[in-house]
Amino acid sequence: MPRLIKFIIYFFLFCVFFFFFLYWVFPYNLLKGRVEAVIQEQLGRSIEVSIDKIEPYYFTGVSISKLSLSMFSNGGSRSIIELQKVRGRISFFSLIFGSPRVNFFAKSGKGKIEGSMKQTDVGFDIKLKLDNFDISSVKWFSSFVGLDISGFISGDIDLSVDRSRFVKSKGKVNIKFKNLKVNPSNITISDIAIPVPEIIFSKAQNSQLRVEIDRGTATINELKFSEGDLEMNMTGKVFMSSVISNYRLNLSGSFSVSEKLAKDIPYLIMVENQKQQDGSYPLSITGRISSPLIKIGTFTLPF
Repeated sequence: MPRLIKFIIYFFLFCVFFFFFLYWVFPYNLLKGRVEAVIQEQLGRSIEVSIDKIEPYYFTGVSISKLSLSMFSNGGSRSIIELQKVRGRISFFSLIFGSPRVNFFAKSGKGKIEGSMKQTDVGFDIKLKLDNFDISSVKWFSSFVGLDISGFISGDIDLSVDRSRFVKSKGKVNIKFKNLKVNPSNITISDIAIPVPEIIFSKAQNSQLRVEIDRGTATINELKFSEGDLEMNMTGKVFMSSVISNYRLNLSGSFSVSEKLAKDIPYLIMVENQKQQDGSYPLSITGRISSPLIKIGTFTLPF
């Protein structure tokens, strides 16, 4: 065998074993802190990222066990989301061309999220596809609102996020709800604690949310719940701000309740004269998201 060919073979074997060695003995425990810092940097300083364990995933990716995100609010940390397994892999060619793109997979219960995130000049583009994702993994509702929500969501989310000014972000959200319900909870509105009974919003996938985001406004083309204790159909706009508590609502529509829910919420008798001919109640929600003005017909709820 010619000496040149031998050198080429030896060099090739050296490269293979060298990269294989790096792949398996790389100090991923040290990498965990770096990954937490990068995710936190992308999402903002108010977000805290926690990873339980990190392992290699192919040559350009990592596999994360128990990823949780929290937000600092009112002097404390409140959980936003918890995921059992997250896998991410950066596209090698996207690094070469200077626009890094990460493909990822997240698991929650028996559901999953697949998607990609690409860095842009002002932030990042993110595309998500949800398949029976367990909404109980999203802790924001219980942490900030007090609602214990369970159920599953499927659909697509496509957003272009501006990190410095989120109000300049744009995109679309189209998701469907399955077996969505609120378990007995206590919510606080304007410092008033309100008990909430079990409410079934949806049993099948006929309930959905369709939103378009552009120029600081989230236009809700459809928010529909059906086949449950509370049937609702709402449309309107949410005017965004740099602070979530300053978001302003302008939503209108109608809702109807089952006999079971009517018994659990006896104070509905106060708005009985607002009922329309089809048995539904007109509903409007306006004002700041932190202190909304909720009206059933002409009756204003005393919050």
